[in-house]
Amino acid sequence: MKDGWHLGPGAGTILGIEVLLPNSMGRIWLEGAEGLHLLYGRNGSGKSTVVDALRGFFKGQGTSAKVRCFMRLPDSILEGPTRLADVEQDAADLLRTIIESDQFSLLADEPTYVAETLLRMQQTIDEGGETLEEGEIFPGDREYRYLEEHSLTDEARIGLQKVIAHEECKSDWLHSFALPWARDCLITCRERDHTGDLLRDCLQAVGMERSDEWIHEFGEEDLDPWYPKLLGYGWEQFALLALTLNIPHDGGVLELPYVDDLFGNQGDGGLPLPVAAMQEVAASRMICLENIGYDDVYPPNQPDWRGWEVSLAAKLSDETPSLTKLWSDTKDALRSALLRINPHASESTRELAATYRLIARHSDWNTFVEGVIPSILLAERTQLDFLFAEDGPPDHPYVCAEAGFTGLVIDGPLLGWPVVVELDDPIDADSWLTAGFSALLGSESEPPAIRDEFLTEVVGHVVGDDFGDEIRTKFEQSMRPGGSKPGSKSDSTELLWSGPDATALEAIAEFPQFDAFRDRVSAFGDLLPRLQIGLGGLRAEPTWWLPDWIDGKPVRLEALDQPTDTWVGIGDLSDAQRRWVAIAIQIGEARKEAARPRYAREQRPGIHTNWGKELRQTTLAGGYAGSIALFGDEIDAGVHVAASKAIFRTLAEIPGIGFVSSHSPTALRTPLVRLVNVHRNDSGKIAVTSPGLADDVEKTARRLGIDLTDVLASMYLAVIVEGSHDRIVIEELIRGEEYTDRMFVIEGRGTRSMTAVADSRLLVDFCDLRLLIVLDNVGNDRFKPVLDSLKNLCNQGVAVRNAIKESGLEQLRSESTPEERTLIEILERGACRRVLDRIDIHGLPARDIAELLPPNSFGLEHDWSHYGNEFRSTGRGRDFKTWLREEYHVSISQKTLKKAVTGLDQMTDALIALQEAVLVAAEMASRDRGLSVTE
Repeated sequence: MKDGWHLGPGAGTILGIEVLLPNSMGRIWLEGAEGLHLLYGRNGSGKSTVVDALRGFFKGQGTSAKVRCFMRLPDSILEGPTRLADVEQDAADLLRTIIESDQFSLLADEPTYVAETLLRMQQTIDEGGETLEEGEIFPGDREYRYLEEHSLTDEARIGLQKVIAHEECKSDWLHSFALPWARDCLITCRERDHTGDLLRDCLQAVGMERSDEWIHEFGEEDLDPWYPKLLGYGWEQFALLALTLNIPHDGGVLELPYVDDLFGNQGDGGLPLPVAAMQEVAASRMICLENIGYDDVYPPNQPDWRGWEVSLAAKLSDETPSLTKLWSDTKDALRSALLRINPHASESTRELAATYRLIARHSDWNTFVEGVIPSILLAERTQLDFLFAEDGPPDHPYVCAEAGFTGLVIDGPLLGWPVVVELDDPIDADSWLTAGFSALLGSESEPPAIRDEFLTEVVGHVVGDDFGDEIRTKFEQSMRPGGSKPGSKSDSTELLWSGPDATALEAIAEFPQFDAFRDRVSAFGDLLPRLQIGLGGLRAEPTWWLPDWIDGKPVRLEALDQPTDTWVGIGDLSDAQRRWVAIAIQIGEARKEAARPRYAREQRPGIHTNWGKELRQTTLAGGYAGSIALFGDEIDAGVHVAASKAIFRTLAEIPGIGFVSSHSPTALRTPLVRLVNVHRNDSGKIAVTSPGLADDVEKTARRLGIDLTDVLASMYLAVIVEGSHDRIVIEELIRGEEYTDRMFVIEGRGTRSMTAVADSRLLVDFCDLRLLIVLDNVGNDRFKPVLDSLKNLCNQGVAVRNAIKESGLEQLRSESTPEERTLIEILERGACRRVLDRIDIHGLPARDIAELLPPNSFGLEHDWSHYGNEFRSTGRGRDFKTWLREEYHVSISQKTLKKAVTGLDQMTDALIALQEAVLVAAEMASRDRGLSVTE
């Protein structure tokens, strides 16, 4: 996805992930995109290394690889109180009615307050709250009476919960991200005396004005009550404040003259380059997340600590000219300094990287860097490590920016961060089952008090007034297990054990918690039949053998064996089946956790209302079901071909992101996944590229380590054209378009005739390719009506032989050229196999594809019709292209055609129609394989 992977409502957007592998093994860049990324490559290509690095990053673990992720922040950060404009229309209409109407008494102008109040009132009414008496008045009494008569609909409750969700998302960013950063920033500023007049000068330099009182409090007020005030002017102003810490460092340590000019009101009056770049960074609203590496200690003496380091970031573009210039100057200055130390490094990025590492490890690195750079703003250590990698500079447009040497270290994931699932480290299903069942029996609650019979008798003698009733109620509560509440008969739990002897149990009745647990297990098992591993579901059943209960195994996990339609214990399954049962449970638990918003707390209004389970989950999630991140190495090991395809396809359909590896050719054919080819480049470094399935077949097969037939099986669409000129034009028209790496073009005549590449039997009988046949205007007039008629007749159930005759296809056979006979055979075989829906024809509005291009592209002065008329009167005995070459010295060749297409300022209608026909066919072919189309 070109716009990145949006993590959900109120959350950020991942724009891309960069990995610097250890031991100079390589650097890779992955665009931010949702979905399952299938890392494919030969053994030893580095797939496992890449997966492990990404897994560690998403878990917040330190690894030997350096990983950083660029993220765009949501607009809601520090945007102030929730307004009606922020609320979805249905909820906004309801709130506007209440806030603005004289008939209601809630006068607050904050939608969140009104939404919470309404839901709390509705909850009280749902739970049987007392009806208001006539004349009873209290704040909100009119709303309460209104709700008594007009209960909130499910849609209204969802809308109001979304109002609360919007506010809670902002609160989450504030407390887990912005406030900690503001506190760290204030501490750093005070430690470095970035206060008083120096602070005022720096703020004025970047265009920020603060009062004398604010400047004084910044340096003098108690830390904890005051630091939230740094956020009172919005995110951009806070980011800019943090970045101003770089100015005194540039002036004091780097002794850069722009600082003296800035503070002394000298210079030409324009903003110095570093200051202008700071403004562009602050306006970008981007951050960079970095993993905490082995060399970092956050915090000390806690090797299992997990977290990320956060810094400001921005994108280099036409919208950030100062930042782009400063980054270019920073790179040039450092490279020049390295070349002064080692002139030989100019000939090799590898030697340049080695020189950089020598300085970083065996000299005063800070002194070296600070002695040459034009500002400390873009000289963050990790950024320079990526810059001077052996593969050369990064080829993405993002950079990190020093926020005054103080970023933020967070020890928990940001809002919307996916729940990690490790597919190659599945849980123990039996242990999970036992633990889950034990929790149902109250293992976390306090045992009931021992009932005192005499005290019970005394309670019965207490008089029956209000005071006595209160004593009796509280006494009975003390006799129940801790945390339990009285309920109706239908809500109670009764375990009834009976059997023919002392060891056999026959029934468990009135155990609603166990029923819910069984439903959850069954829902997790819905994943299994989609994997095509012979299992149709999962269930949890009580064990009716009392010794098993005593042995700690009260429940049995069973899977449905599809061939026999029999439920069997998971111990009777194969190793691969048991592994995928455990993974199905693991994924189910992760999705359940991901669907639970961080702001869903028991005290939130609306949680306990009697809605349907699905409705409540949708409501609390603010319409977003959460996502997970899947990681696994060779996860299709031990399963057959069909199951391998089904596994990758099923995992790809789960919302979220995933990185899994495989070297099975079957994986290449899998729809839905985003294929990434992991390989070793010419210098032996790990690299990632597109699989290049549309490249030269032999080279592709050799690079991927597969057979030629595997390449063919991985294709989705074949475009059949008349000759090489058609192929060249089509390839240029679709270059870089989505899904076109899954298609190939077949020339139907010439030196590479269709029958020499693949005959109709191969295309129809042995492949499930979609076929698009591109014909000139004459061929289209003859074949398109026949194909349409043939499809209609076959859809009506007419016998194939009769349909071939009635459609006119049989007549065409007797009049066809050798190339046309191959086309006729394709149509016949398609009819016989009932796959005509896979075959389409696109007709060109001319005799030759060159006539779709502007004549002046070839140096001709008139339109094509002029030359066509002239050719018909004088060109007898020659073909049109030969006539043009001899009469006008114009060559229409592969070279001139390619140049004409690439040099187009504007495409003709005919070219647009051809391009659209191919792209639509590619999209339909992708849909045939189940590939979701992403925007």
